[in-house]
Amino acid sequence: MNSSRNSSIVEAMFSFVQLSSVDQKNFLDELNSYLFASSAQRRKIRARWCSLRDACGMSAMHKQDALSAQDAAGPVCMPD
Repeated sequence: MNSSRNSSIVEAMFSFVQLSSVDQKNFLDELNSYLFASSAQRRKIRARWCSLRDACGMSAMHKQDALSAQDAAGPVCMPD
């Protein structure tokens, strides 16, 4: 694993441990649903996440993370 990818994972894990126990459960439920979804279902889930993220006003600083995710997993939405 390259250091950039490792850094992203550490950042995600650090964010996860800062969630409340209820939010951690909800996150893991959502992730589990995504992991076991078909390709078509995954596209719908990502589209829903994009809509939710846009509604919450995700900052532009995550643009590079979104580009990296797009390279790894196919098309994802991009912040404005």
